[in-house]
Amino acid sequence: MTNDIEALTTLWKALFPTYCPSPTQFVLWVDLNGIEITRRGIQTTGKKYLSLDCNMTPEHLTKYASGCMRNMKFRAQQHHRTQENQ
Repeated sequence: MTNDIEALTTLWKALFPTYCPSPTQFVLWVDLNGIEITRRGIQTTGKKYLSLDCNMTPEHLTKYASGCMRNMKFRAQQHHRTQENQ
């Protein structure tokens, strides 16, 4: 898991060079959402960051990323339930 956290941290720093959450935040995201959803949430946040001309506060970045991950996890769970019922 340490390598995964390092890879996610590297991705974050590449997208948002002026701010990086603590390692604890990355561990929390992975524990709640898994590696893939965490990675996709960070990438989606990067797109939003660019669309706002790189004008997001550290708090906004973290909250937006968390919200993206929460929504992605919910959609994945809904999709899984739909597949089970077919």
